[in-house]
Amino acid sequence: MTTSHFRFIGLDMSITNSGWCVIDDAENPSSVFGSVKSSPGHCDTERFNTIIELLLCKVIFRSDLDKILIENYAFQTRKGDTLVRLAELCGALKNRLIKSGVKTNQIWVCSPSTLKKYVLGTGVGEKSQMLKEVYRKWGLDVTDDNQADAFALSKLCQELFFYTQNPEYRCSKKHEHECVISLIAQNGMASSLVRKFKN
Repeated sequence: MTTSHFRFIGLDMSITNSGWCVIDDAENPSSVFGSVKSSPGHCDTERFNTIIELLLCKVIFRSDLDKILIENYAFQTRKGDTLVRLAELCGALKNRLIKSGVKTNQIWVCSPSTLKKYVLGTGVGEKSQMLKEVYRKWGLDVTDDNQADAFALSKLCQELFFYTQNPEYRCSKKHEHECVISLIAQNGMASSLVRKFKN
């Protein structure tokens, strides 16, 4: 498969500590990652704007290159107030990205259970397990689980893009294939993209 240059961005958004990662699929692939921390003390509107501005300083988004995967909300586990505030933050971020020129079909979402399944092989697991498995699979040694999640989101974003763009592309493991199929459904993509897993 021949492609032009793309970047795959994973965002694990949080009101207190948002993880981000950019995998640059250039001739010499590279990855950069980090986190944006926020302290209480301001109204949510100001706090969310600060988080987004800091993120935009860290990640210079490119509408011509970027594919973005954002971890969706954990509807079953988050308290109502926290869920609403996180939804407001993510909605404001998506709005800023779209206004900057990023197309809506360049922004995808991923449920927490899908991300866990992609990394762990099952849809449940502790943050410590995610850290260990991200290190085992890809050699990323970090202590911040938000950064680990963001890196895994970038890898899954890359896999989803290759799968949907190349009919010959095959995921290496069945559970990874199942995660890609789940993302196709979560993001309202055409069902014709779905293929059976082949070893």
